Amino acid sequence: MPKLEQGRIVWVELPSSDGTQKKRRPAVIITATAEIAAGKPFAVVAVSTKFPDPLPADHVVLPWHRDGKVRTQLRKPAAAVCSWLCKITESDVLQTGGVVPPTEMIEIMRIVQQKVAES
Repeated sequence: MPKLEQGRIVWVELPSSDGTQKKRRPAVIITATAEIAAGKPFAVVAVSTKFPDPLPADHVVLPWHRDGKVRTQLRKPAAAVCSWLCKITESDVLQTGGVVPPTEMIEIMRIVQQKVAES
């Protein structure tokens, strides 16, 4: 399994945005790489393949290619939902994917920090 690091896409069972059911979905690790330790929880933002147009301010579109031939390895249109924060542990990770490119990762972290400051 590739290293768990900030920006890595992982597949995990996450509660739906309304908290009613769990679903296997991609998520982006937002915890700093140096802070990810075995058995300790770390933060992710959920990734959704269903998002409105125009894009809400808390969404960041991620690169994708139908054959997964991009850095994220995503195969369909998807967006990181920066207000959909979850805590997981390494044992929750079902599969790892690619990595979010720096431009999108900077935007994800900017929105997350803004949301945290607002709460």
